[in-house]
Order: sequence, then C-alpha cells, then structure tokens
Amino acid sequence: MYRQKLREISRQSRFPIDEFGADHFVLTQEAIGELRQLDYFDRWLMALRQNWFHVKMADGSLFIFREGRLPAYSYMHCPLDIVTFADFLNEIGEFDCPQVRREFRAQYEQLLETASRKLHVTPIRFDFDPAGYRPGVHPAAHIHIGLQNPIRIATNRMSSTSFVLFVMRQMYPESWARLLGKSNCDYFVRCIRDDSTLLPIEYRSELDAIELHLL
Repeated sequence: MYRQKLREISRQSRFPIDEFGADHFVLTQEAIGELRQLDYFDRWLMALRQNWFHVKMADGSLFIFREGRLPAYSYMHCPLDIVTFADFLNEIGEFDCPQVRREFRAQYEQLLETASRKLHVTPIRFDFDPAGYRPGVHPAAHIHIGLQNPIRIATNRMSSTSFVLFVMRQMYPESWARLLGKSNCDYFVRCIRDDSTLLPIEYRSELDAIELHLL
C-alpha cells in the first residue's frame, strides 16, 4: 500500500526515490540484532549491501519500516558524500535507464570505497514503545533525531507514509515545496492524518498534554 502512495508522492514532488526494496521484505529480529552491534556507518553499509531497506533514496539514504503491534520507522541518512547514480551516469556520458544502471551498478558502487564521510548525519526514527511509557517524561510514541542524544519528540499519530512525508519536510525541502504547490495537496494531507493510527488514550495523560506534540 505504501509503495503506491510513495510513487504518487514522488511523481508529484520529484522526491528522489531511487528504488524500492524487495517485495514482502521484513527486517528480522536476527538482522536487527546484527545491526545494533555496529556503529552508524557500518549499520548503514550493511543495510545497503544486504538490501535491508524498503526505500532507497538517490542520495543513498534508506527508509526501513517495521509494522505490526510495535511499529518503528527509520530514516538512515547516508553518511557518505557521493553523487547520485543519475549524476554519475551523466558524468560518464551514459543515459539513465534500467539497462544502463544494471551495467554500471558495480562501477558506481565502487565509489563507496573511496567516498569521504560526512562530518554530520541526521538519522530520524519513529518508535512506539508502550513498555517504556512514563507520563510527561517518556512518550510512548516519539521521534528521535540524530545520534546518541535524549531527543524524543512526542507524536500522537504516525504511519509509514506520514513518516516519509515528515522526513521529506525536514531533509528534502525542495520536494516538500513542490508538493505544497500541487492542486491536490489535500490528498497528501489525508495521507498524513487519515492513514495514521491515533495513539491509544492510555498513553495520552494530562502530563503528556503539557508538551508540544507533532500531531
């Protein structure tokens, strides 16, 4: 379901989606355990090389979704300074199409070996953690921004589509601006609200109401 909506969002906004992950991909607990043992760069690199993602962006950043009783959505900001595949093909005088991409993919991926690392990255993650809920202190549903910090921004709603739109607004503002300029912008507003499950009332106390929420 999310693919159809993201394709439409990308078409309307030129949101730079490079490819979708394998059909029915699920990040297993074993894979999660492997990733947690790594530092951020190696975590991103393993996810990329193992195709452990739902959406890969043209800049090398990855989206990974976990649905179910405890949903979690992650945006892994690419930690390398690399040109996009399309720009790479343009630089070597090749036309960007699926056949040419297959032919030059290995050559493009060699750039990963020599590319310099970014000084700063901004990964973004949504978690639903009812077990850790503390009224007014630790929201059950929250967004993390960055690495190794205490940031937890409370939110009462979230879905994979609304998470992608949130990341678009923060990390790809030109695409967001194009989206706002479309006559059917209200459709995308519905993607944010109507598709998002409202946080159960037991995780919305009076103390939680003191702080600002995303939705």
